[in-house]
Amino acid sequence: METEKATESLPRKRTRIKVAVVFLIIFSIGQFSAILIPALTGQSPKPTSIFGSILWPSLLFMAVWSLNGKMKLKGLLLGLCIGFTLHIVVGATAGYKKAEERTIDKA
Repeated sequence: METEKATESLPRKRTRIKVAVVFLIIFSIGQFSAILIPALTGQSPKPTSIFGSILWPSLLFMAVWSLNGKMKLKGLLLGLCIGFTLHIVVGATAGYKKAEERTIDKA
């Protein structure tokens, strides 16, 4: 009896994880577009946006790693590094755009 319940709940759990991955992809895209679009106009991201930049990719990679049967912690740490790196790149992009605008204004 218990083995039947375990085998029945496994596909249901995988389906839930797949749905979670879809939502996490949407949240990650939303987060990075919310900080990237203003950065392209020269506005640097707010300091509090780093939490979302780290949270959504971390949860996304953790869910993907879980779906593939790998260690969740490795996926979480990889997502954390990717989110942090993207946040730094967005900040550098904003700084570059600001510097470019100041140079054009001085000329």
